[in-house]
Amino acid sequence: MKISVITVSYNSINTIEETIQSVINQKYKNLEYIIIDGGSMDGTVDIIKKYSGQITYWISEPDKGISDAFNKGIQQSTGELVCIINSDDILLPNVLNHVSEQINIDTDIIYGNLSLYRKIQGKEKVHFSQENLYFSKGNFYGIMHPATLIRKCAYDKYGLYDTSLKFVMDKELFLRMYNGGAIFQHINFTVARYTTGGASGVQNICKVAIESRRVSIRYGMSSIKATYIMIRNISQIYLAETIHKIRYYLK
Repeated sequence: MKISVITVSYNSINTIEETIQSVINQKYKNLEYIIIDGGSMDGTVDIIKKYSGQITYWISEPDKGISDAFNKGIQQSTGELVCIINSDDILLPNVLNHVSEQINIDTDIIYGNLSLYRKIQGKEKVHFSQENLYFSKGNFYGIMHPATLIRKCAYDKYGLYDTSLKFVMDKELFLRMYNGGAIFQHINFTVARYTTGGASGVQNICKVAIESRRVSIRYGMSSIKATYIMIRNISQIYLAETIHKIRYYLK
């Protein structure tokens, strides 16, 4: 099958080259690579141009945020399966071949494991996805957006990313697709490496938590429970990050 890989970027000069290389070095013959840049001014476009011969389509222009950039890429794509890999993340070697061999004919979303890379420590840890996903009113566990590939026809059926959301557009999409009857398939394979510190990093954790609360309530969670989860998540993330920093600087 034809697979479309989409990278969205903005002022990503320090990371995008590794991302591009991780895609173009995939040993997959029927690959379409699309880059949607938000009008970078730091030299990112020069790196994109360097690899333009191996990129199917790219554009650099202002957008309305990450969701809008995702949607631009999906609308431009012509593959049966769509993979989104952001400009500070990488696809692991031979992932696309593995996915194409494993995906079932009726699968809408195929997802695997995610390697989490912490810049401050230079360490990686694999976060394992769950074969049996847990979805409840306004929440879910066991699936991570950078380690998923979604059929183009599923986007056509259930819709694109909500452009009113700046951080948790993936959560809203998964809830919407699940509630609509989309079929999820698990593979026990590490798909991508995700680098902490992006748009949903600690610096934006309060904004992320507030937006996540709004989405949870939209999909049926009570306001009280959503508020409790918001406060708990903020506290846990700040505590965990503080511990990581202390351990790093005490070495």
